[in-house]
Order: sequence, then C-alpha cells, then structure tokens
Amino acid sequence: MRYKEGGRAGVSVFEFEIEYPGNYLFYTEYDGDVSGPDVVFAIGKLETLGTTPVGLCTFFGALIIGGFIIVRTFLKRRKTRKQEVSHFA
Repeated sequence: MRYKEGGRAGVSVFEFEIEYPGNYLFYTEYDGDVSGPDVVFAIGKLETLGTTPVGLCTFFGALIIGGFIIVRTFLKRRKTRKQEVSHFA
C-alpha cells in the first residue's frame, strides 16, 4: 500500500492491527549481516476507509446535480426555441 501522511510518502511493506491501546516496543533489523538504507517506521490510523465513502458521495452527488442542471437547461432552451418559431410562423 502506498501512503502519504504529514509531508512524507512511501510504500508499506508490512501491515498489522493493534487491538488494544498501550505502549509497545518494536525492534527491527535486517536479516543476518546484511545492512541497508535507513527505514522509517510510521504508525498511524488508516483513515482511507472513512474518507472514501464521503468522497464517493460528494462525487456522485455533484455528478447528479450537474446532470440535472444540464438536462433542465436543455429543456428550457428547447421550449424557448419552440415558442420563438411559433411566433414567426
């Protein structure tokens, strides 16, 4: 999973769920004598599931309202054109 939080971005390679609040001690290292680049260990709430429904509702709501405005404008213009044509006939 990719993440972007507080000006940092990265790729999650491991995910776990903490069931109970409290103090935890984490120890990480590379296997054997292998060394590698420094790693950032970020812990936070995954809020994507909470914001996605709101974003989708906003998007589809705007789409429906926009569609309504377009259809209503089209129907009013068509009605006005018919009235103009009948005045000239």
